[in-house]
Amino acid sequence: MGAVKELLEEAKEIEKMNIYEKLLAVQNSMGVTERNAKGYGYKYVTEDVLQAKLTGAMTKYRVILAHSIIPETQHVETVETHNKKGEPVVEYRYTACSKYTWINVDNPSERIEETYAAVGQMSDVSQAFGAAETYCNRYFLMKNFQMPTPADDPDYIRSLQAEAEDGVKPAPQPAPTSKPVAPKATPKVSAYSPIDKEEISNMFNTATMKFGKDYGLNLIKSYMDERKIEASSKLTKGQYQEIMTLIQTTPLPPEMQEELPFGPND
Repeated sequence: MGAVKELLEEAKEIEKMNIYEKLLAVQNSMGVTERNAKGYGYKYVTEDVLQAKLTGAMTKYRVILAHSIIPETQHVETVETHNKKGEPVVEYRYTACSKYTWINVDNPSERIEETYAAVGQMSDVSQAFGAAETYCNRYFLMKNFQMPTPADDPDYIRSLQAEAEDGVKPAPQPAPTSKPVAPKATPKVSAYSPIDKEEISNMFNTATMKFGKDYGLNLIKSYMDERKIEASSKLTKGQYQEIMTLIQTTPLPPEMQEELPFGPND
């Protein structure tokens, strides 16, 4: 149970941290995020890649981010412009102010509220809204955690539309070689393979994030006791998936629902 003891000690230290210390730890976990997609000659970071890195750090350090749009700041207007062919077109410009609230799960009274501007302009008003909020969310997170970005990226949907207008040139094919290189075989991961330390950490963090330390650890312990598994390092990847599903599908006890720091509509 050595790994479990280490994780419990780490969880105790995290529980003592205030919200500023936790956000600093999340920032230190982010590092440099490479731009993983390209559109119309620009490279940018997609939101799924950014949030994949962020969610793991937020789960570990037990902070959540609540997002809402301040209703009175929403505004839509039409803009007359021209497409690349010089033809007149009408686009919709959506502007609003988004509010982000960081909450310390271990001490929900500790909160940090921040606002960020959202602007999107597209030929469809729903796309303008989606572009504004996606762009706002991505840049809020990147600037909030001081993640380096070499250049401003264009809106993803607009880049795809521009590529469709111009036509996408096929990528040049490499010259054939006399000895073709066989692709590297991807190692198969069996459901009976042992889980790694990262999966152990994710399992315990997810359980304690949802249920609290005592209830979350007891849930995992009950699963292991039923199968006579002595240590978390003895779990298989298949059993890890079963535990993660158990955590996701097990409802909160009534007494925990009463202690939620905010309601579903806040």
